[in-house]
Amino acid sequence: MEFLSPATKTDLEEDSEEEVKVEPLEGAWRLDSFDDETLEPVKAVSAFTRPWMSHRQVHSFLSSRECSGRRPPPNGFPKVASRRIPHLLREKELMGLDKCDKIFASAWLDCDRVIAGTKDNQLIVWSVKTGRHFCLPSYLGEGFRVDHCGIHSIAIGPSGVIATGGQAPEDILLLDQTTLRPSSLLKGHGDWVFALAWLSDRLLVSGSRDRSVMLWDVKGGGAKHGVQRPKAVRVYHKDKIRDLAFDHVTRQFATISTDGVLMVWDEGTLEPAGSMTLEQRQDLVCMTCATQRHLFACGSEAHVQLVDPRVPLTLRTIPAVSASSPSGVRSLNFIEDMLTVGGGDGTLSFYDLRAGRYLELESNNGLKYVQTGRGYLKEDDVYRMHFSHQQTNNTVYTHCFDPTNTKLFVGGGPLPFGLCGSYAAVW
Repeated sequence: MEFLSPATKTDLEEDSEEEVKVEPLEGAWRLDSFDDETLEPVKAVSAFTRPWMSHRQVHSFLSSRECSGRRPPPNGFPKVASRRIPHLLREKELMGLDKCDKIFASAWLDCDRVIAGTKDNQLIVWSVKTGRHFCLPSYLGEGFRVDHCGIHSIAIGPSGVIATGGQAPEDILLLDQTTLRPSSLLKGHGDWVFALAWLSDRLLVSGSRDRSVMLWDVKGGGAKHGVQRPKAVRVYHKDKIRDLAFDHVTRQFATISTDGVLMVWDEGTLEPAGSMTLEQRQDLVCMTCATQRHLFACGSEAHVQLVDPRVPLTLRTIPAVSASSPSGVRSLNFIEDMLTVGGGDGTLSFYDLRAGRYLELESNNGLKYVQTGRGYLKEDDVYRMHFSHQQTNNTVYTHCFDPTNTKLFVGGGPLPFGLCGSYAAVW
C-alpha cells in the first residue's frame, strides 16, 4: 500500500487559483488517522471528502498576500497544503539587528507583529509589513541588574496577556497585549526562568534553573505593589529545568531537565503523573507538543525524541539534520504533522511525521534544510582574536509560525560564548 502524497499532482487537483476543489476519495488513507503507539497510518473504513490545494494555489495565495494583504480562508489551509509551505519559504531578514544580542524567544502578537526577547534583556517588536521595530521600555525592579542571561521564554495567554522574562533573570513580567505595558511582576524563582506556558487565561506555569516548577494565578488577587507570589511550588527534578510544553487537550504539561528526565504533570494537582529517563540526554534544551497526537518532542545534542506520555515510551529517535558537525537542536515547533527543527549550526529542517522523514526542500536544491542568513555579528576584540578566520553561523534559538501558518519568524545569533550578534528573519 502507498501513501497518497500531496506533493504529487493527481486527477484530484485542479490548477484553478480561484477556488479549491473537493472530491470524494474512495478507500483512501485518512491523513489524520494513526496508531498512537506505532505512528503507522490506519486505513479509512468509508469514503470521505477532503479539500486539496495544489502548489500553484498556495504560491498564488502567498504572492497575492504580498501585493494586497490577502488572508487565507477562516479555517486556514488544509493539512495537505500546509505540507507545501516549507517548500515555498523565502528568507527576509529584519532590520535593527545591530541593536541587540542573540534572540532567545519569540511569539506572534498578530499576523503582522512579532515580539522577541534577547540575551541583553530587551523586548523588541517588529512589524512585518513595514519592517519597523521598537524596543519596549525596561522596568526597574527591586535589586535591578543586567547580567546578560537573557529573556528565554515568551508565552501569550488566551486572553492576550503576555508573560515573559524580566530584567531580573528570576522574575516574570506580565504585559497587556494591546498596550504592551507592564501589568504585574511575578517573583518567586531563585534563578533564571527558562520556560513559561499558559494553562488557562488565569493560570501560568513556569520552569526555572533553580529546579522548581511554579504555578501562578494572575487573577487571584493578593498582589502587593504590583508584585505577585506563586500559588504553588514543586521541586522534583534533580537539575535545572530547561523547557516545558502544555497539551491543552489532555490538560497535562511536561518538563525536561538537564538530569535527562522528562516529567509529565497533572494540571489540577500540580503533581507528577509520570516520568521517564530519555535515551538521548546530552544537551537537552528544548521541547514542544503535538497536541493532535498527544506527543512531546525533545531536542538534544544530535537527536529529536518523540515521546508518548501515556505509555510512557520514546516512539522514535530522529537524528538531527546538520550542515556540518552536530551543534545541538535548539528550537522545536509543530505545524499540523510537520515538526520544524532549529539547529545550532544555523539550519532549519522540516520532519514529516506521517512520512517518517525530513522534507527534501525544492527551494534549496533538494537538501533537507535551509540555512539562516548572515545576520549581524559584532567584530570586536573577541571576534578578531578567536573567530575571524572561521565561519560563524547563526544558531536558530527560536522560531514560530504566525496565526495563518504561512509566515515563519526565526531568531537567533552566534553560538560561541563571547560572540555578540543577532539574527532575525521572516520566512
